[in-house]
Amino acid sequence: MSLGKNIKRLSFFGKDKDIPSTPLPFSPGIPQTPGVPSSADNDQPLSTAELHALISALESLLTNFDILRDLSLRLARATKTQASSIEAYSKVLNNIPAGARNEGTNTVIAVMSASAAYLEEIGHVQSKFAKHMAKEYDALNTYAASHFRTLAKSESRTTQTHLKLSRLAASQSGASPPLPRPNQRTSH
Repeated sequence: MSLGKNIKRLSFFGKDKDIPSTPLPFSPGIPQTPGVPSSADNDQPLSTAELHALISALESLLTNFDILRDLSLRLARATKTQASSIEAYSKVLNNIPAGARNEGTNTVIAVMSASAAYLEEIGHVQSKFAKHMAKEYDALNTYAASHFRTLAKSESRTTQTHLKLSRLAASQSGASPPLPRPNQRTSH
């Protein structure tokens, strides 16, 4: 019997009447972050207050991600330590002479050994996860730092330009027409 006939193939390029036609979650025109409009819906630049709120939220996210990374590394270490402690206890029980053991001791030794092996493998997986999380955190932190530097330079240039324009306007003292705003056209 062929399994290929029983498996329904999904077409990503054609229409299938059983699959609703909804756009992909990261399609243009759909906000990628709930509550934050996409650039296609909103051509207005962010205000300084909104930008600072977004930056502080991103900093908080990075701080919490760092805490999570640290805790996952600690959990991996604790799991491995617990596994080695259980294995050591199992070896101590195994060294008891056979005549001095009761009938449940062999079962306890087997369960302790299995638990130690299980916890050792969980610790190994958690350690890989913690290393991967540290790598992702470092990449995200590096990107955010470069982005923050770019934003700080841009904000500094904007502030300096605004200061120069206000000084120029003050020196003009209303004798000449006001300077046009950057988004207004001047007629010649």
